[in-house]
Amino acid sequence: MACNALRAGLNKAADLVIEEIGRGGDATPEQDAVNLLVNVFGAMLDNPDTTVDEVMDANYAGDGESGAEMVRSWWDWGRPDYSFCKLQCRGLWWVTKGGD
Repeated sequence: MACNALRAGLNKAADLVIEEIGRGGDATPEQDAVNLLVNVFGAMLDNPDTTVDEVMDANYAGDGESGAEMVRSWWDWGRPDYSFCKLQCRGLWWVTKGGD
């Protein structure tokens, strides 16, 4: 029963945040992120060792993609590869992976 009360409270809080965002009926990255957080939190109440990928696969799969693939395709949520990026720091160039 305590888990149900936590889920209900979290869902209400999510609704309030999404309402405050106030972007109408269109899904936004912020709304998607809030809803994903609610789903991950709920799953973690049942299984604290669950992963975000497991939650996405269980709740969002479709059209031949895993849930994780689908969710990451929304709003360009992919994990970027910054290996090509260089940052200038006090006149020195650093490469984030492998480096020059």
